[in-house]
Amino acid sequence: MDLVLKIAAALAILLVGLSMFPGLSWLLKIRVLAAVLLGIIVMGLWAWPIVAPAEPFGIVSAPDAAGFMLLMALAAGTGFAGYFITWPYGTYIGVIAVPGGMAVWALRSASMADVLAGIANAAQRTDFFRSLPGESFLWLLIAAGGFAGACLGRCVLAPAAAAQVNHTESKQKLNRTANTVIAVVASSVIAFLAVTLFAQDVKLPDSRVGYVIAQPSTGQIAFAAFAAFGLAAFIVKEFLGAGYIWAAVSTACVSALGLGLAARPSVTEYLAGNWPADFFAGCHGAILPLQMVSFGVLGAIAGCWLAGSFEIWRREQHQQGL
Repeated sequence: MDLVLKIAAALAILLVGLSMFPGLSWLLKIRVLAAVLLGIIVMGLWAWPIVAPAEPFGIVSAPDAAGFMLLMALAAGTGFAGYFITWPYGTYIGVIAVPGGMAVWALRSASMADVLAGIANAAQRTDFFRSLPGESFLWLLIAAGGFAGACLGRCVLAPAAAAQVNHTESKQKLNRTANTVIAVVASSVIAFLAVTLFAQDVKLPDSRVGYVIAQPSTGQIAFAAFAAFGLAAFIVKEFLGAGYIWAAVSTACVSALGLGLAARPSVTEYLAGNWPADFFAGCHGAILPLQMVSFGVLGAIAGCWLAGSFEIWRREQHQQGL
C-alpha cells in the first residue's frame, strides 16, 4: 500500500509539473502520464523480480548477465511502446517510460545506510563502495535501452517535420564533438554541486572531514537528483543547444565520482571508527547508483523541455516588443 501511495503521489506531482509546459495539450499530458504508467507497470512492477534483492531490506543491485539482457529487452520494448503513446514527441517525451519504471525500483530499495549498518569493517566498506561505480553505467545502459526502443519506433513511423520539437541553437561556435564534451562535463559539474546542495539531512560538524551528514530520505534524494539534473539540462540546453542525452549521460558520471570519493580508505576508516553507519562524509556516498540515474534521467528530460518552453516564451515576448 505504501508503494501504491508513492506511485500515486509521483503521478500527481508529474501532472502538476506538466502544467509548467504551456505548449502541451491536455491530451498529450494524459498520454505522457500513460507512458509513465506503462513504465511503472512493465519495468517497475513486472520486472521487479529480476532486480529484487535477496534480503528483505537489501538494496537493488544490477542483476547477472541473463537478467541484464532481459531488462534491456524489456526497456527497448517499453521505449518502443512509449514512443507511439506520445507520438509525435516520442523521442523527447516517451523516453521517460523506462526511467519512470526504474524509479519504482529506487523507491523500493533499501538505503545505503541499511547496508553499511551490517558492515563494521572499514576495508569491507571500501570494497563495497568500490563495487558500485560500475553499476551506475549499467543502470544508464538500461535507460538507454528505452531510448533505443523509441528510436526504433521513429524508424517505423517518423513524425512530420512540423511536429518536431524546436531545438535551441548553440550560442557557442564549436564543432559537435567539442560541444558534446563540454555539455557532459558542464552537466556533471553543475549536477554534482546541485546534488550536494539539495540532498540534505542532519549535518554535524567534524574536525577531520569538515562535516558529516545523515542518510537523506529516499524522497529527498529523488528531489535532489531530479532538480540537479533538471537544472544541468536546462543550462546546457540554453547555452549549448544540447539535448537531454548529455545531461542523462552525466548521471552515471556524477554517481561514479561521488561513490569514488566515498570509497577512499582514509574516509571509510575514519567514519567506521567514529560515526554510526548512517552518517557520511558527503551526501553523494549516501546515494545509490540506481537512485542517481533513474531520478536524474527524469530530471534531465524535464529540464530540457523546460528550456525549450522558456525559449518559446522568450521568443513570443520579443515578438510582442516586451
